[in-house]
Amino acid sequence: MTIEKIIRASQDKVMMLQQHKKAYFYQTILGGMYIGFGMLLLLTLGSQLQGEPYVKLVQGATFGIALTLVLMAGADLFTGNPLLMTITYQTKHITKIQAVQATISSYIGNAIGAVIIGSLFYWSGLMHEAFQEGVIQTATLKITPSFTALLVRGILCNMLVCIAVWANFKMQTEVGRILIIFCCILPFITMGFEHSIANMTLFSVVAQLPQHNITLLNMLSNLLPVTIGNIIGGVFIALAYLSTVVTQAK
Repeated sequence: MTIEKIIRASQDKVMMLQQHKKAYFYQTILGGMYIGFGMLLLLTLGSQLQGEPYVKLVQGATFGIALTLVLMAGADLFTGNPLLMTITYQTKHITKIQAVQATISSYIGNAIGAVIIGSLFYWSGLMHEAFQEGVIQTATLKITPSFTALLVRGILCNMLVCIAVWANFKMQTEVGRILIIFCCILPFITMGFEHSIANMTLFSVVAQLPQHNITLLNMLSNLLPVTIGNIIGGVFIALAYLSTVVTQAK
């Protein structure tokens, strides 16, 4: 049963954090790096297809590699934890403190992974002029909307991400898992929703460029509402499915 698989996975995360902190730390760093790879691919395609009407569609069709790596290769991703930890806490298999600790630890590790991958890409020498211009333009677009707009985009983003995570536990084949990831990530990117960890990679790249007007405060003005929105979206999907399962059980 999907709920039981999620509970076991969440308990394993909590146990790893408590008993093998270094291993959990590496898992969270990998999660940030995998999402970072997807973001860098998105930015590269954006610079190569700049001005084309189908650029968003192509980016959406390829960004799914990030979540595929997380779920198939194995890593810990912050945006999946609101779903997993909410279900496991609500069914009384972990405590509130354990759920919060795991989620915060994941966020910190993902941030480190995102910064590492962004920095490595910067030093790779692959950031040509068109790419740098595209990165600054993308980052500027992400700090322009209001707090409320970013919050809602964060909610919508993680609803789709958590549906993909839920389905990953439900699907029986790896092909099915990959297809559902594609189906969930395509609209999230194409419609312009916001993912906090992906944005960390973007901002880590921008911060190293010699010419940009984006400050740390600007970055935080995006990450704060998007992070809160991601949490709300994940919790909503968790409670919705949990309610459905409880109702069916009755």
